[in-house]
Amino acid sequence: MDDEVQNFLQLAARRADTDVATVLRRALSLDPLGEDPRFAKTFPGMRPSTRALLLQLDLELRCLNPGLHRAWRSTALMYRRQEGWPDKKTSERAGDFLCVIPRQWILRVVLPLGPPELLQLRGADDLRSKGRAGVGDIAVPIADSHDLRSFLSVADPWLRPDPGTTS
Repeated sequence: MDDEVQNFLQLAARRADTDVATVLRRALSLDPLGEDPRFAKTFPGMRPSTRALLLQLDLELRCLNPGLHRAWRSTALMYRRQEGWPDKKTSERAGDFLCVIPRQWILRVVLPLGPPELLQLRGADDLRSKGRAGVGDIAVPIADSHDLRSFLSVADPWLRPDPGTTS
């Protein structure tokens, strides 16, 4: 770790009366999703296998996007990248790049138009011509680990902080 980063982390920890590890956990949004009190409220009655899929998706998204932020809505969990946040509260949702809508048996992942290959995934739905509220143009159901791997494989370049690149 370079000196500037280390000095900043130490200063931030002292000012917050905590330790460097806690500062990093907060900055990288490492608090476990399943332990957030909003989780049970947003995802009531979710089957354990579906919960495990959501926790795995959350981990994958955060590994691809260090510093990724979760934004809780009454009916969904939104993900927002750290860079490019809108300045005005009214346009906050413009920074959302992926949405998970709770379902008991599956994850319904909604995202702005990404790779056209997403529409080839099992059960994918093109929402552009349908009336709806939300963040996206494509809905992809994820029912099992195979669906999750397929989604991550196809969407990987788009899910990264600079969509369209893999480096």
